[in-house]
Amino acid sequence: MNWKLPREVTGQILSQTGSDAARPVPFDFSAELLFDDKISAGFYCSFLSAYTDWVVATGTKGSVRIPDFVHPRKSSQGALDINGTVSDDLIVDPLNAQETNMVRAFSAQVLSGKLNEAWPDWALKTQIVTNACMDAARTGKAVSLGP
Repeated sequence: MNWKLPREVTGQILSQTGSDAARPVPFDFSAELLFDDKISAGFYCSFLSAYTDWVVATGTKGSVRIPDFVHPRKSSQGALDINGTVSDDLIVDPLNAQETNMVRAFSAQVLSGKLNEAWPDWALKTQIVTNACMDAARTGKAVSLGP
């Protein structure tokens, strides 16, 4: 969404633990982000379930599923599922693997001596959405972030 904040968020703590009753630690959490133009995104994160990191994007003309979205188990191999057709033989050049690009971008940032001016905005918006999701989960009410 090009860093556009959602209009509204909801959240739900599915399980939690901790000795501090005022601030228990969520162990399973799900949320939904509602944007303008009937666009929504949802996420689930857990300390209890098996490791997964995938994304699914669906629309009126089809869908794309990307397994190992955040951190591929094999940096040199990727996979896509487009409208039910799986292609798991995508070979990634090691010089363009996610980890390589991350180190390259960080090194360039340090060597330039200049801050990427978008990073503080991205960090702030990420924290605003995260806090709103937790507020929604704790109050049981959707939290509005926009007009």
